Amino acid sequence: MFSLLLSSFLTFSQASQAEKLADAQLKAYNERNLDAFMKVFAKDIKIYDDLSKYNVTNREAMETNYKMWFNSVSYLKCEVIDRISAGDTVIDYEKVTYQKHGEAQQEMHAIAIYRISGNKITEVSFIRPKY
Repeated sequence: MFSLLLSSFLTFSQASQAEKLADAQLKAYNERNLDAFMKVFAKDIKIYDDLSKYNVTNREAMETNYKMWFNSVSYLKCEVIDRISAGDTVIDYEKVTYQKHGEAQQEMHAIAIYRISGNKITEVSFIRPKY
């Protein structure tokens, strides 16, 4: 019985840490704070689009991409609409509202799947629903 309780507690703690990392990157993303944003990602981060296509395979490429994105928008806000968390995985349904310089405000929705290992986000998969 004790081992079952301990196992449940450890799983809860791990999920809680995973959520903290997901929240930290979300906060830094909304602030467009590139240094704080990059801190939570592993050096060998892998980012996928639609679960299969590699977008990014290392932290340097990710930093370059997000620096360009942060600099291209005058307004940026990502909100978590719904979240599922289990163990080392956090799945967020997100609404991103943004405005590129000189353009109208836009909105997009995405599902982000974050995988955590060694207190860093090691993998992110984005799914963009088609309506």
